[in-house]
Amino acid sequence: MSMGAKGTLERLPHTPLEDLFENPPDLGDFDAPLDLEELEEALAEEEAAEAPAAPPATDAVRRYLQEIGSYPLLSLEEEVELARLIQRGQEAAKEIAALLNLSEEKVGLTALARVLERPYPEGEAIEKAIRAHPQAKRLYQEVRLGERARVDMVNANLRLVVSVAKGFMRRSDGLEFLDLIQEGNRGLVRATYSFDWRKRYKFSTYATWWIRQSIGRAIADQGRIIRLPVHFHEAYRKLRAAYAQLEMEKGRTPTPEELAAALGGDWTPSRVWETQRLGQEVYSLDAKVGEEEEDTLGRFLADETLPSPEEVAMRRVMVETLERAIDALGERQAILLRMRMGLLDGREYTLEEVGRYLGVTRERVRQLEKKALRTLRYFILRNKGMQEFLH
Repeated sequence: MSMGAKGTLERLPHTPLEDLFENPPDLGDFDAPLDLEELEEALAEEEAAEAPAAPPATDAVRRYLQEIGSYPLLSLEEEVELARLIQRGQEAAKEIAALLNLSEEKVGLTALARVLERPYPEGEAIEKAIRAHPQAKRLYQEVRLGERARVDMVNANLRLVVSVAKGFMRRSDGLEFLDLIQEGNRGLVRATYSFDWRKRYKFSTYATWWIRQSIGRAIADQGRIIRLPVHFHEAYRKLRAAYAQLEMEKGRTPTPEELAAALGGDWTPSRVWETQRLGQEVYSLDAKVGEEEEDTLGRFLADETLPSPEEVAMRRVMVETLERAIDALGERQAILLRMRMGLLDGREYTLEEVGRYLGVTRERVRQLEKKALRTLRYFILRNKGMQEFLH
């Protein structure tokens, strides 16, 4: 069965699988599958939310909806078969990586590049090494079958992303509808790496959580950027895409001159530099810091007494240790605690802000936080080196 890995896919305004080559998947993020009870609760709350806003009927949106509509939906049997092929392909990629001392992610991307018939600079050397090893060569066929199945799974669920993105239109914080779709597509692709077909829920149910999480994170990030004209955001997106492409091709950070040449038109090195500068995240000097939120960031930039090197080192060790403990939690609990504790960007988010990000109520965030802290406390009690966090 094949729904076509090329053709329409590469003509879409946003191509989720192509994005993998600029932002390779970190497979280490997928070790902790979602708890089914929490997953169902989250989706039930989404259904009870206000009616989604109608998306803007621009030419780009119409064209996108028309083209993704050509992909047929999957039956449950087809979905399970694709999921099995994907999972087996990932297992085969892991075996090849162990046999040849290669990156598991790059083995998968090499196979995906073959399926999409697109260039991948590192793929030639990887395939050469695979062809020279009989066992790896046999396993590679399974990797390619898995990546073909991933393409089909993603294509068949692109309309799901559109449906979820509509629910974020009223709180998109300036992001355009196609931007929401692109972020949701990233979540959809990520779901294909961690979906377990042996569980009793459908892929669409599982993927919805990842799609909502990806869109919510993008909106939260957007909220921390200074408001700039719409045309700037478009220019900044183009610059980021060119940056990622050149960095992949050259294996180093591209210079402003190289970026300007790649972008063409009226792009100059000075415009590249200015766009990069304006696109950087900006923190408010009035942002509250500290456990009691009694100080502001601005005070620490003034003539305040700095902590000693020993205190800085101890703080760093404690934060790193706490991060490891949080990593042991489920994905949703980990994100919640990082936002509440200021471990994402130095800012401690309110219950309401976390709720908007996760798409749940303020009270539900309080309940989830309480549960996560209990789990974290239990983990710390079992690790003697971390018990200082309890004092």
